[in-house]
Amino acid sequence: MSQRSYRQICGVAKALDLLGERWTLLVIRELLLGPKRFGALRDALPGISGNLLSARLRALAEAGVVERVELPAPASVEAYALTARGEELRPVMESLALWGYELLEPEVEYEQGWEARPSWLTSTLAAGAEPTALERLDGRAFNFAVDGDRFSVRVSDGVARVRHGEIADPDAEMTTDLRSYVGLATGEAEAGDELLASLFAALADGEPAPS
Repeated sequence: MSQRSYRQICGVAKALDLLGERWTLLVIRELLLGPKRFGALRDALPGISGNLLSARLRALAEAGVVERVELPAPASVEAYALTARGEELRPVMESLALWGYELLEPEVEYEQGWEARPSWLTSTLAAGAEPTALERLDGRAFNFAVDGDRFSVRVSDGVARVRHGEIADPDAEMTTDLRSYVGLATGEAEAGDELLASLFAALADGEPAPS
C-alpha cells in the first residue's frame, strides 16, 4: 500500500491511495494484456526506473492485485500477472481508455515523439465494440505483428480480447506498419482478407466519436 493516503472513508479515495500513484495504472494496463516478465514490463513503460517499477509491483502485490507466476514452457520464467482481484479492474480500465480516447490528438502527439503501440489502440477499440458487431466472428482468433508489437485478438461471446504475444493456429494474421494498421483499425482503409475486414469493421464501429 502506498505510504501516502487521502485519509478519507470513501471508495474512490481508497482506490486512489493505491492506484493514483504515477505509473501504477499503466502497469495494470500492460498486465491486462497478459503476464509479463519484469524486463518486458519495463520495456513497455519507457521512462520508468527499475526501482520505481519494483516499488509499484510490490504495492500491488501487497494489495492482492498482482502476483508472481511462472510462464509455461518453453519460457518457464518468472513473470507478473493480475490476480482475480486485479482482473476486476478490467471494466474500469476499459471505461477510462474510452473516455481518454476522445482527448487524444494522435497526429500531433505522434509528431511530438509520443509512444504509440497498436495493441493499446486495439484494446481501446475492442472495449467499445458492440457485441452484435462481433457476433459473426465468435470463436475467431487473429495474430498481428505491427512494427515489432506482436499481439492477438480473440473473439468470444461478443467480446474481443487483446493479448500480447501470438496464439497458435489463428484464423487470420497480418504483418504491417503502424500507420497502415491505424488506418485499418479506425475504418479509414479496408483489409483485403474477409475475416480481417470484418474484425476491423467491428472495431471501427465502436470507435468513440471525435470530440
